[in-house]
Amino acid sequence: MGPMRGVLSRCCAAVVVLAAATSTGAAPAGARAGGPVLVIDGRGFGHGVGMAQDGLFWMAKGGSTAPQILAAFYPGTTIGRAGGTVRVVVAAAADRQAVLVFPDGGTIDSDGGDQRFPIRVGVGGRVVVGHDGSHYWVATGSAQPSSSTTATTTPDDEATTTTTTMAEVTVPSTPPATDLEAAPGSTTSTTAGDDGDTSSRARSSSRLSVVPNSGGSVGVGGAGRRYRGRLDVALDGGGLLRVVNTLDVEQYLRGMGEVRDSKWPVAGLRGQAIAARTYALRAMAAGGEICADQRCQVYLGAQAEYAAMNKAVADTRGQVVLYKGKLASTVYSANGGGHSASREEGFGTTSDGYPYLRSATYTTKNQLAWTVKVGLADVAARLGYGGSLQSVTVARTGPSGRALEVSLVGSSGTKAVPGRTFDARLGLKSTLFTLKLTDGVAPPPPPADAAEVIEQAPPEEAASLPPRPPDPPLPDGLLARPEPRVVATAPAAVRTPTRIPRESSNVPLAVFVLVTLGLASGVSYLSRRQLP
Repeated sequence: MGPMRGVLSRCCAAVVVLAAATSTGAAPAGARAGGPVLVIDGRGFGHGVGMAQDGLFWMAKGGSTAPQILAAFYPGTTIGRAGGTVRVVVAAAADRQAVLVFPDGGTIDSDGGDQRFPIRVGVGGRVVVGHDGSHYWVATGSAQPSSSTTATTTPDDEATTTTTTMAEVTVPSTPPATDLEAAPGSTTSTTAGDDGDTSSRARSSSRLSVVPNSGGSVGVGGAGRRYRGRLDVALDGGGLLRVVNTLDVEQYLRGMGEVRDSKWPVAGLRGQAIAARTYALRAMAAGGEICADQRCQVYLGAQAEYAAMNKAVADTRGQVVLYKGKLASTVYSANGGGHSASREEGFGTTSDGYPYLRSATYTTKNQLAWTVKVGLADVAARLGYGGSLQSVTVARTGPSGRALEVSLVGSSGTKAVPGRTFDARLGLKSTLFTLKLTDGVAPPPPPADAAEVIEQAPPEEAASLPPRPPDPPLPDGLLARPEPRVVATAPAAVRTPTRIPRESSNVPLAVFVLVTLGLASGVSYLSRRQLP
């Protein structure tokens, strides 16, 4: 959005033209033709299985304790104790290199104990690590200090801005030829960078291990994320250079971005910590790794830490959800629309072995009602219906009322579409919806990336998820999970996700009248929201 200054006469002229066109029934140039419109009325946000974060919030506000809330969402489970380390994939680079920043200093070592290692990096140091096809390398060298601004959080949860002096390192665009011809093991070479500065490279046949100085962290890439614990840099089977953060589960929980609001009730933060601890440890037990994005649990690192969540983690240290003595599959979503889903509804799989993941109502004061309108022709295109589509109905529902199957009927016959596919292709918030047809001016089609809607996977599948870029960090005070978990932080309020299904908005004549009046009264600028 931005101000529009010095254009009063042109705006007035445009408003008059548009108002005249509207009053005479003429459609503006480029308007979509009228036709059948599918109206989708729904509730909730996310898969709906297990714990709903809106229910967690409202039950905690009502006085329930964390164990009571978890027992309601995962019936038949108990609270036990467990701990351990977590391995989180925080970066995966196709170009086989990554920038590391050391605000507190640190050490880079090699598993093979090669001669050039360990490499000591001073406070504010900046290096690049990579793989040249045969060896890992670390580029360090001459630099001119530069200032970078970072956001930090004080113990009082107030965001402050600090300026840190970092050492910029000159890095050649490709490894030196002498390095590529070197014998296995560790070697160093000196080469001129593109700008003429000199840089030094250390090479190793073994993967790299990066550790910050005591109590510190290491930044990875340009997303402004810093991580405690150890970072392992290694090439995977697909040729990606992966950076994996290994740290204690308690420290991992402090760096999560699932709830970043100190005003949450204490029992809610504690319940979130226990569920997240269980999810992470079950993922580790099943596959040994967990992703850092919304397909697993959002993990932002050290810069996401804040006092209220730190205390909730400390107060529940070691507490996990158990079923028959084993870690439960504590999946959760933003809002279940007042009724949690079965595994079949949420994941397309049966609930065998997961009796605690069942369909049931829960306490909430905001079921997050929503409506999406889509032209019937656009529905056909998105769902691959080849003929002229005439009707769309929910053919089969699950125990919570969520759509398991949607029926498309038209000139090419009947086509059955899974409810989860219908949800994803149209960029909906959940499968808890009803359908009806109406006539009108067809709205814009669903967003181009509707098929990319991502939801949390069960923890036992976390290690099999392919690498993807991490979610961008959000400002302090906002929840860091853009999709699908968006949680209420005040009565009757739900945080807006970063990306939501784009709904049509037909601008009525009244808007133009109001704008005209505003311009006539001498408004010096307008704030305009760009429509999807």
